Amino acid sequence: MFSLDLSFKFKDVDFSFKAECEKGKPHIFEAGEEALADRLFAELIFSGLEPNILALGDKTMFIRGSVSRNIYKALRFRSNKKTARSQLETALDEYSLRDIAQRNIKQLSDEQLFAVALARSHFRTADLLVVKKIGGYIKKETKINFEKWPDAYIIEIV
Repeated sequence: MFSLDLSFKFKDVDFSFKAECEKGKPHIFEAGEEALADRLFAELIFSGLEPNILALGDKTMFIRGSVSRNIYKALRFRSNKKTARSQLETALDEYSLRDIAQRNIKQLSDEQLFAVALARSHFRTADLLVVKKIGGYIKKETKINFEKWPDAYIIEIV
């Protein structure tokens, strides 16, 4: 069990977010307002929590450049150049991104951005997965297969 107790001030209102999360099962927090969802997302990511955090759903997580560069840089962060190149090829094939690999990240649709985000995280393990579905590129009705992270605590912001 992962206990989370997070408090912050937003627009002169105090918010408290408390959650008891089980591994592999998403805990859903309904923010309702896009600005509140953005603030909660940032608080979860940058609040100094001890676990290895993987964040999906925010366009600011992408770097400038092509699809392949985005994936490679994410993979290169945790491995050497040769391994990252090999993993890049696997990720491009796994998520059917080979045909858009050289396109600029700014030219992609929301569905394509979601595929790129999954490809960036394909070889990654995480202790805490934070998914923002409001105000990002992941639609609220999108079903995410969390089986890839069975040992992660999962928080969805909708």
